[in-house]
Amino acid sequence: MSHFRTGQHAPGRPYTPVWPLTFEAACRAAAADLDQLEPYWHVLYGVASRRFFALPLWNAPRGLYAQARNVQDLIAEMRTAEDVCRAGMR
Repeated sequence: MSHFRTGQHAPGRPYTPVWPLTFEAACRAAAADLDQLEPYWHVLYGVASRRFFALPLWNAPRGLYAQARNVQDLIAEMRTAEDVCRAGMR
Protein backbone atom coordinates (compact mmCIF):
# COMPACT_ATOMS: atom_id res chain seq x y z
CA MET A 1 0.00 0.00 0.00
CA SER A 2 1.51 3.31 -0.96
CA HIS A 3 0.80 6.56 0.78
CA PHE A 4 0.90 9.85 -1.05
CA ARG A 5 1.95 12.75 1.09
CA THR A 6 0.19 15.97 0.39
CA GLY A 7 0.41 19.17 2.28
CA GLN A 8 2.84 21.91 2.99
CA HIS A 9 5.69 19.62 4.10
CA ALA A 10 5.50 17.07 1.31
CA PRO A 11 8.66 16.57 -0.78
CA GLY A 12 8.70 18.69 -3.88
CA ARG A 13 6.16 21.16 -2.56
CA PRO A 14 7.11 24.77 -1.88
CA TYR A 15 7.46 25.81 1.74
CA THR A 16 4.38 27.59 3.03
CA PRO A 17 4.85 29.54 6.26
CA VAL A 18 2.21 29.06 8.90
CA TRP A 19 1.48 32.06 11.07
CA PRO A 20 0.32 31.64 14.66
CA LEU A 21 -3.33 32.41 15.23
CA THR A 22 -3.63 35.69 17.07
CA PHE A 23 -6.96 34.92 18.71
CA GLU A 24 -5.45 31.97 20.56
CA ALA A 25 -3.44 34.16 22.94
CA ALA A 26 -6.46 36.36 23.66
CA CYS A 27 -8.65 33.32 24.38
CA ARG A 28 -6.06 31.77 26.66
CA ALA A 29 -5.77 35.07 28.52
CA ALA A 30 -9.56 35.30 28.85
CA ALA A 31 -9.67 31.77 30.24
CA ALA A 32 -6.89 32.56 32.72
CA ASP A 33 -8.72 35.72 33.85
CA LEU A 34 -11.98 33.83 34.35
CA ASP A 35 -10.10 31.08 36.18
CA GLN A 36 -8.91 33.68 38.69
CA LEU A 37 -12.44 35.04 39.15
CA GLU A 38 -14.10 31.64 39.63
CA PRO A 39 -12.68 29.90 42.74
CA TYR A 40 -14.91 26.82 42.37
CA TRP A 41 -14.09 26.17 38.72
CA HIS A 42 -10.94 25.47 36.74
CA VAL A 43 -11.29 27.31 33.43
CA LEU A 44 -9.20 26.62 30.35
CA TYR A 45 -9.23 27.15 26.60
CA GLY A 46 -8.89 24.22 24.20
CA VAL A 47 -6.76 25.33 21.27
CA ALA A 48 -7.72 22.42 19.01
CA SER A 49 -11.44 22.62 19.82
CA ARG A 50 -11.48 26.45 20.03
CA ARG A 51 -13.78 26.15 23.02
CA PHE A 52 -13.68 27.25 26.64
CA PHE A 53 -14.04 24.55 29.29
CA ALA A 54 -14.78 24.76 33.01
CA LEU A 55 -14.19 21.85 35.38
CA PRO A 56 -15.79 21.98 38.83
CA LEU A 57 -13.48 21.98 41.84
CA TRP A 58 -16.17 20.90 44.27
CA ASN A 59 -17.74 17.51 44.91
CA ALA A 60 -19.84 17.58 41.74
CA PRO A 61 -21.50 14.66 39.97
CA ARG A 62 -19.00 12.64 37.99
CA GLY A 63 -18.46 13.90 34.45
CA LEU A 64 -19.84 17.38 35.06
CA TYR A 65 -18.20 20.17 33.10
CA ALA A 66 -19.22 23.23 31.14
CA GLN A 67 -18.12 24.20 27.65
CA ALA A 68 -18.87 27.05 25.27
CA ARG A 69 -17.45 28.98 22.34
CA ASN A 70 -17.11 32.24 24.29
CA VAL A 71 -16.64 33.37 27.87
CA GLN A 72 -20.14 34.80 28.31
CA ASP A 73 -21.79 31.54 27.27
CA LEU A 74 -19.38 29.59 29.48
CA ILE A 75 -20.36 31.65 32.51
CA ALA A 76 -24.04 30.96 31.75
CA GLU A 77 -23.32 27.22 31.47
CA MET A 78 -21.41 27.29 34.77
CA ARG A 79 -24.30 28.99 36.55
CA THR A 80 -26.76 26.48 35.08
CA ALA A 81 -24.59 23.59 36.30
CA GLU A 82 -24.37 25.15 39.76
CA ASP A 83 -28.16 25.59 39.90
CA VAL A 84 -28.77 21.99 38.82
CA CYS A 85 -26.35 20.71 41.47
CA ARG A 86 -27.95 22.86 44.18
CA ALA A 87 -31.40 21.62 43.20
CA GLY A 88 -30.18 18.02 43.36
CA MET A 89 -28.88 18.51 46.92
CA ARG A 90 -32.28 19.55 48.27
